[in-house]
Amino acid sequence: MNRATLISRVVFGLLVLSTFTAFFVAQRLKRTEPLVYAVQMKKYISPNGDDVRERGYLRFRLKEADVVSVEVIDRAQRVVRALADERELGPGPHRFYWNGRARADGRRAGDPVADGAYRVRISLRNAGRTFVPDKFFVVDTRPPLLVASVVGEHTVTALRGRPETVTVKLTGASPSRRAGIEVYAVRGERASARPVASFVATRGETSGEWNLTVGEFRRRDEDPCFGPLVTKGRPRPAPPGRYVFVARACDAAGNQGVSGGHVPPRRGDARRAGLTLRGFEVQPALTPVEPGRVLSLAVNPPPGGYRYRLRRAGGETVADGSDRGATLSLRVPPSAGEGLYTLSLSARRSPSGGGRRAIAPVVVGGRYTADDLLVVYPAIAWQAQNPVDTDGDGFADDFVHATRQQRIAVDRTLAGGHPPAGFASREAALQTFLDASPPSARTRVTTDFALAAAPDRALARSRAVVFAGDERWITPQLGLALKRFVRRGGRVAFFAPDAFRHTVRLSPGTISGPSQRAERDVFGESIDLMVTAAAPVVPFADQLGLLSGPTGQFTVFEESRSRARAAEILTSAGRRPGHPALIAYRLGDGLIVRVGASGWQSALAGDAGVRATTGRIFEELLK
Repeated sequence: MNRATLISRVVFGLLVLSTFTAFFVAQRLKRTEPLVYAVQMKKYISPNGDDVRERGYLRFRLKEADVVSVEVIDRAQRVVRALADERELGPGPHRFYWNGRARADGRRAGDPVADGAYRVRISLRNAGRTFVPDKFFVVDTRPPLLVASVVGEHTVTALRGRPETVTVKLTGASPSRRAGIEVYAVRGERASARPVASFVATRGETSGEWNLTVGEFRRRDEDPCFGPLVTKGRPRPAPPGRYVFVARACDAAGNQGVSGGHVPPRRGDARRAGLTLRGFEVQPALTPVEPGRVLSLAVNPPPGGYRYRLRRAGGETVADGSDRGATLSLRVPPSAGEGLYTLSLSARRSPSGGGRRAIAPVVVGGRYTADDLLVVYPAIAWQAQNPVDTDGDGFADDFVHATRQQRIAVDRTLAGGHPPAGFASREAALQTFLDASPPSARTRVTTDFALAAAPDRALARSRAVVFAGDERWITPQLGLALKRFVRRGGRVAFFAPDAFRHTVRLSPGTISGPSQRAERDVFGESIDLMVTAAAPVVPFADQLGLLSGPTGQFTVFEESRSRARAAEILTSAGRRPGHPALIAYRLGDGLIVRVGASGWQSALAGDAGVRATTGRIFEELLK
């Protein structure tokens, strides 16, 4: 046997001997009780300052006394915090706490570590051993991302046919933990500061059921994440209106997530998180109905039916009766004169939680004929400012507060059963004035919605046009037709603020828009708004003789800033010379009269000067 062969055999033998030795040592260690045992951890830590699970604990037992170091380490084995440094510990149980923060470096508390998993390293100096348990801390400071949404329709009736429950679905909430859902009532542009009801999602489910009641609150007591569930308050049926759901849920670390991001909720926080409970409501008539014809309007009817009454604005009742269906059909008497009417519905029995009346405007008018004066009522505005939620976020989607393009249905009932905003003080007030002082000319009435269908044909048959109410929104075609009408010799008067500066588009069954506000109206005039203490409209120049002196008391004036080059001012009145709020000017062969004092129509009943000036405006239009 040569020397090389002998050496290789000796090395092989040593390797075999070391393997057997290691095996027997390992078997002995397995049968030996470990030096560190009974390790327990409360692993979830959320060091975000909300006093919920701000720290976790580590517990273990030592078999023998030793000098111990306990360190929290990251995935790269780097020490992020020393919980014990060369500390003498006896045998038995020991407990340490970690607040999820890094080394203090002389300060009382260090900065929170990054979210993630962290292990613990336990070193025994005397035993010369180091242990890294399989358990670990989890640092988590991010709240769960929650989305609440209504399942199914987000508009339901609060009256006959009211559903028993509405399902709210949650996305982002763990089904192993109960999520609380709060209900906020929306009034105007704001949600209630506090919820009007709350309920919880079923354990193991990612949805909850609202029983359409308010006043009852089911939530976690004391600790919002882990406290016991308690029920407080006395439930009562939720009244008609708009509501928004906000979900709250906690993760294992105690981080509380809130759907939408704001409490109380705000417009646009979450689509489909809103619910509208429709009360007793009726649809406005957007086109005129001829005397002797049947008027059909949609109704959200109350239990027990309702009575109705068709009454001329400021005048007498021309038709009444009763019905109980979702469509009201009534025949307008042939004797009813043209003009603006109010349709009032009264519930036979008081609806639970809702109003007993529903009101809508109706225009009674004939077909277009060759008449001297055409009075136009703002049916487009009746729906454009109707506060109905169309995208399901719980907030009204009307053109007044529009931040994006919208498409609204023309057959919507008026929200809350109320007439359009400003109806009584604008359109109805002017109709009452016309009935008391009828123009000495043939007069027809229509709506801007009907006029927009064929504007040139309708305007060609009239000498003058008066817009009786809010004309912020018109179609581009109607705007062009009005400019042509004036340049050919037509006369136009209007009273409402911010008129003819936004355009909309009409299609079968819908109104789309609005456009951005134009700097100038369709006739080329731009304005500035001035707010002041109550003051009259003072004449500066008055070739037309519209004013006999200072008139009315107003606080908001639309002052003319500039006009089309060809405009020739004939009457100028307001607060500041050179900046008229009431202005009459010739444009082409026609005449335009703009009354820019907010509240002018409502002053017709009590101010003789306002009545006299309005009468003179009508006389000038019909010359």
